[in-house]
Amino acid sequence: SFVTAGIVTTGTWASNRKFELSEPDVGNGEGDIVYFGDSVATNPGGIYYYDTNGSWALTSASAVGTATGLLVVALGDLSNENGMLIKGMVTLASDPGGISLPLYLSETEGKATTTAPDTSGAVVRALGYVMADGSGQIYFDPDKTWVELS
Repeated sequence: SFVTAGIVTTGTWASNRKFELSEPDVGNGEGDIVYFGDSVATNPGGIYYYDTNGSWALTSASAVGTATGLLVVALGDLSNENGMLIKGMVTLASDPGGISLPLYLSETEGKATTTAPDTSGAVVRALGYVMADGSGQIYFDPDKTWVELS
């Protein structure tokens, strides 16, 4: 028989993953969410990196050390309580604009942009795509590769 509610305690759970554009509330997201690292105060919808000291901090394309590791979007005011989205649909704190355009890490701390950085020393790293114009809703799937501009 098929159980429609409950907790899977043994066996394998097989289903399709389904991400939907939900109400465009900042920090609202669906996807792969983690609850590890030091518990820190976060800005919902801000883009963070996992620091070498085991903590979360805002990222920027202007700082190589913050732009090249694990990137996430904060889903609330507290990292370990609300979670950090590593891949999926999410609403950013600021709207990068331009439905279906590719997203890049911005040189403005904690933000994304539809224009790749062009400053010497900046990191160009693709983050995903804009899903809805004017709302900040994006598909977040940071590329594992990046380029530092000379």
